[in-house]
Amino acid sequence: MPKVLKPVSTIKHEVWLPVVGLEEYYHVSNLGRIKSLERTDRLGRFHPEGLLALPLIGRYCQVRFSVDGVVTPKRVHQVVMEAFVGPKPKGMEVRHKDDDGSNNELSNLCYGTSKQNSNDQRFNKGFKYELSHQNGKLSNEQCDEIRRLKPGTIAKWAQEHGVSKGHVYNIRHGCRRLKLKD
Repeated sequence: MPKVLKPVSTIKHEVWLPVVGLEEYYHVSNLGRIKSLERTDRLGRFHPEGLLALPLIGRYCQVRFSVDGVVTPKRVHQVVMEAFVGPKPKGMEVRHKDDDGSNNELSNLCYGTSKQNSNDQRFNKGFKYELSHQNGKLSNEQCDEIRRLKPGTIAKWAQEHGVSKGHVYNIRHGCRRLKLKD
């Protein structure tokens, strides 16, 4: 039986659906949480309802479903999409829009091609990671401002804020993200 965290608390706007293929045993929420339903196993042991621990394995959260001694590991983002959207179309994969493999909320997931997924990763490169550094100069708000700059204003903005034109150019075009100041 997977590790269970108790109790299952209610979160506003959370919707629960059965896990495809394991409808009698597990449910998944639109927030990427998975719970085991109350049941008695084939050996007569009682298992109360509870949230499952979802460890990060590599870049993605994984769940280990256990039914009658048979353990089936699955990535959480795949379970969420199957339950809420349907089966994965041929040639598609699950995309994390923010490129954060631990963010399995339905609003952050969609099916797409490998190329779209690679584009997500390129666009998000560095936007999520290394969020603070003692030498960082720009805030999230300043980076958002850079992304909205009109052509021909990069050099002026860079000079006014004491950063290189190359850094501003890379942030504006989704190639790089300067580290944030604390």
